[in-house]
Amino acid sequence: MKIDWTPPASRRFEIGLLTLSLVAGLYVAFLPADSLLNWYSSDDAFYYFKVAQNIVTGQGVTFDGLNPTNGFHPLWMLICLPVFTLARFDLILPLRVLVVVASLLHGGTGVLLARLLRRAVSDWTAGLAAVVWVFAPAIHGLVAQQGLESAVNALTLVWLISLATDPRARAFPPRRLALVGLVGGLAVLARLDNLFLVLILCAWAVLAPYGRFLRTALIGDLGVVFLGGLLAYYLRLEAGAVYLQNSVSLPWLVGLGFLFYPLAFLALGLYNPAPVGGRWKQIRCLAAAVLAATLVIGGLLLALQRLGVFEALPRSVIPIAAALVFGGSLLIRLLAAPPQEETGRRSEARFAWSFWRPAFGRAAACLAPLVVLLGGYLLWSHAAVGLWTPVSGQVKRWWGELPFTLYGAPQRNLAHLLGFGERGAWSLALSPLEWLRSLASSFLPDGLTFLPGLLVLVGLAVALLRPNRPWFGQAAGEMGLFAWGLGLYAHIFSYTATSYVHIRTWYWVAEMLFTVTLAALLLESLHRLLARDGAARRMAWNGLLAVLCIGTLVSFTALTARRFPVRPTGEHEYFTFVRYLETHTETGALIGLTGSGAMGYFIEERVIVNLDGLINSPAYFHSLRAGRGDQFLDRLGLDYVFGHPVVLTETDPYQQMFARRLEPLDHFGDYILYRYPRR
Repeated sequence: MKIDWTPPASRRFEIGLLTLSLVAGLYVAFLPADSLLNWYSSDDAFYYFKVAQNIVTGQGVTFDGLNPTNGFHPLWMLICLPVFTLARFDLILPLRVLVVVASLLHGGTGVLLARLLRRAVSDWTAGLAAVVWVFAPAIHGLVAQQGLESAVNALTLVWLISLATDPRARAFPPRRLALVGLVGGLAVLARLDNLFLVLILCAWAVLAPYGRFLRTALIGDLGVVFLGGLLAYYLRLEAGAVYLQNSVSLPWLVGLGFLFYPLAFLALGLYNPAPVGGRWKQIRCLAAAVLAATLVIGGLLLALQRLGVFEALPRSVIPIAAALVFGGSLLIRLLAAPPQEETGRRSEARFAWSFWRPAFGRAAACLAPLVVLLGGYLLWSHAAVGLWTPVSGQVKRWWGELPFTLYGAPQRNLAHLLGFGERGAWSLALSPLEWLRSLASSFLPDGLTFLPGLLVLVGLAVALLRPNRPWFGQAAGEMGLFAWGLGLYAHIFSYTATSYVHIRTWYWVAEMLFTVTLAALLLESLHRLLARDGAARRMAWNGLLAVLCIGTLVSFTALTARRFPVRPTGEHEYFTFVRYLETHTETGALIGLTGSGAMGYFIEERVIVNLDGLINSPAYFHSLRAGRGDQFLDRLGLDYVFGHPVVLTETDPYQQMFARRLEPLDHFGDYILYRYPRR
């Protein structure tokens, strides 16, 4: 028995959820500064704050006032700009305001998530999922807190998913499709790596009138081409410099695949709902289509290499990618069984321009706002700093080349690749079973320790969903889970199947949303099983909901009170470090640090220069890559370097840059203040 809330009850719940989220933010916002700063646990957040402060005071888009930079995501920076006009009065005041802003954004995400889930689950289940999203400490501490772009990222993603997977998308007019593209553009500006998910979701909305099978097969094929290209280079190349030097042809392999594989599949009837000649003939046609497209793609890649478009082309990636495309496309067709009403459609229509013409018009309406927003940002970035994309991402990919860097190395194991590694994309899903990972580490290699926990979760899902298969199939379609999941793995592999290092936990907001959504569907399936057998089981269901909801709120309240005390026990370490540097350096000094956000924001009458390059200029990054970082710092007029001696003297790129240059002046705990003599 499904009990739904009335519209007034739903509105009251949404207002209550927003109010509670706001109250939690207000509590933190009015605390003493030493407690308030516990909200900003990531030093990276202060990169935004200092740049925003410099922009509103007319110093330009710069962290140190000396070097232009684009090492940030633009939408969160735009939100920060009006807030940090208050920094001219007090450096703490904008931090208080930003806590409230983030709390409202986080609560708004919970409201939108509840509305999305109500398509498939009861209002009570949707409400519980929203409460968990807003108040579960593991989610709140990563998404709402820290002062990073995660809160606005989550909000724009849920909004986009709700629009793009709307069951009414088949009849969307151009204006409604333009709204999908606009929100998709905002999601990309919130985090540029959302582009993969955004494009897939936009395609899902555009192809809605073409039936479930064609939409699933076509979008699935495009996703498989992208994933297959990434995996082919991952399987063929080692990490580090070898990967970076030999993967320059990857965009061409994927781009040509986007064109020629779908054309070959269309020509051989692989987008027909009912395969002519049965499954075996479909498999033979798929093999022939993949072979024909691969020969064309391979020939074009070799020609482009000879023309000098790119230098390196590991030829074995071509058949590896083809095999992955064949396997992935076959799996999609085996699983995407079309409904009966689709099987009677004539295949000849798929060759007619009149069949595809509406899709091009819908795509233009949807993608135009996205192209304008993203294109505008790229043009600004290139004009302002000389790079199309943030320098921070390019620095982190370059770190993958370095043999002895503290920032880590590209990992090459199955857990890391699939997002199941420690602090990986699916950490939230596996966290209740973390003890299984520890147990498995005694008899399984590191790359497979996630398997016991994953098998338990899959077994639980099968047990709960099998009795409700028709409902789950419909729910998955209404939530767009296939497109959503495909986009997530494009997002995950863009990090784990490349040389990118220093991956941070807040990259995985979209995966966390997907985890909560799947958990809500499993909970609703349990509800359906319990509701079949009388009042006693329905009471058990209501009790379970109450326990989960109360437990989430109690744990959130207890953790908040402990982490943000009304009377802090001591001075925050941000202030301690700043006071030390102000005491031991002269007014006007330029001080270099590897992690420098908070000190760059709080220090007065001195300038903090970012040494790792994440929030520095492209010119500094190019100097680092060329082994001439010290020459750049000499021209800049650097006076001091402050940091851990192991980092500065024994890891790349600093050990060569500072070799025989640093003069120790004073110790501060594990850190040393060095004089940097000018040449």
